[in-house]
Amino acid sequence: MTDLETKPIESKESMDQGQTHDQTEQDATPKVERVFDARQQRINEIRLKFCVRDEFPITKNMIHPDGTLNQDYFRPPKGAKAEVARKWTDKERELLIKGIEKYGIGHFREISEEFLPAWSGNDLRVKSMRLMGRQNLQLYKDWKGTEQDMAREFELNKAIGLKYGTWKAGTLVADDDGLVAKAIEEQWPNSKKAQVSTPEDEDVEMEGNTYDITVQNDSKDRVTAWRVDLMVLGGKCSTGDICLTDGVVADIAQGYNTLNKLTFTVPKNLAQHGKAFYIQFSNNGEQPLYESSLFTIEDGSTSGQKSQDQIGKRDAASSAPFVLPPVLVSTVVLGISCVFAFLMI
Repeated sequence: MTDLETKPIESKESMDQGQTHDQTEQDATPKVERVFDARQQRINEIRLKFCVRDEFPITKNMIHPDGTLNQDYFRPPKGAKAEVARKWTDKERELLIKGIEKYGIGHFREISEEFLPAWSGNDLRVKSMRLMGRQNLQLYKDWKGTEQDMAREFELNKAIGLKYGTWKAGTLVADDDGLVAKAIEEQWPNSKKAQVSTPEDEDVEMEGNTYDITVQNDSKDRVTAWRVDLMVLGGKCSTGDICLTDGVVADIAQGYNTLNKLTFTVPKNLAQHGKAFYIQFSNNGEQPLYESSLFTIEDGSTSGQKSQDQIGKRDAASSAPFVLPPVLVSTVVLGISCVFAFLMI
């Protein structure tokens, strides 16, 4: 018996349905291709219009004449070496201890330059917080000691933190009731002279202009340890046009939606590093970030003229990133726009 004899006879209705199904598949494929082609053409037109700018020569090779991306433009240049990942080991810890023994707490820039050039002064300040067991290092300013001395201070701070439930991320943080401040005064009688007892009273005493910054936490997340950085714009440093100076701001502790006032002093030599600055707050460097508006050097005066600013939350997806020089902003925006167009494919 042949295959034709064994194959069941299809009805006319089944045959019509099969032909309709095949025709539908044939019609759908060209339609998808047409939609894709039109979309790709539109993307290429956008790139041709916005990616290449005469005022920015660096963009001339970003795309091909037909609007497609030049993949070589986005690849690292030939001979470029990958940045070596930093790792904090016992060796770096020993060097930090040696630096503190020589220069003292608060002189992190000097320690960085002599012992740990791969780590910024701000990095070493954070590491020192873990080393001493204290989130606010103001009372330790200029303090020098051996590794044994640091271990003793760490244990004393830890004992206070565990007693009052203020031992956070390996450091003692302040509390709103002042219990930690009182315990510190009892443990270190000389600390009262420093007049640093609550987050609201923290003040960095340095020669320069004084600014009052009002910090409003509008996040519902529990913030246990604020990291406060003074960002200087237009300075000359290894990181480019944005310099991060250390030792001129303080760390504060904050809970749910509480209002704190942070007073700090801008050094007189700030003009050597930049012409403007702003303040950035974060929970130990994590999101969300809070930023002040931009201040210029002329905003303050040696007589203590004060400026106030409401810190605003910077969403991670916000279109308002760090303040960059206009040329750099335009270049970055162009690059992001072109890459975004590529992702639309």
